[in-house]
Amino acid sequence: MVRLNGAAIASLRRIRGLTSQRALADRTREVDCDGTGVAVRLIWDAENGKPVSARTLHLIAKALSVEPAEICHLPLTSRARRVFASSAAAASGITAIVVAFIAILVL
Repeated sequence: MVRLNGAAIASLRRIRGLTSQRALADRTREVDCDGTGVAVRLIWDAENGKPVSARTLHLIAKALSVEPAEICHLPLTSRARRVFASSAAAASGITAIVVAFIAILVL
């Protein structure tokens, strides 16, 4: 679990024209390879500093067209960013998310 920068998420959401948390949740469904996306409740949790999963981090970042490190409360190390980027490019779906989550925990 990771805490995200809720203020950054809310700001980016508005800048991208997503006026509600529901709109961002809908956008995560569009970018998710399996189409399930992130529930509105998880968007609320992320914007209010509650811990969320690496999958939620990945989908919110993808929906906002930013790198995951840009919305993390604590910046990822450069190695964690590289692992996340390479795993996301090399694999799809949950495999990339699990690798990124382990990188965040270990580093």
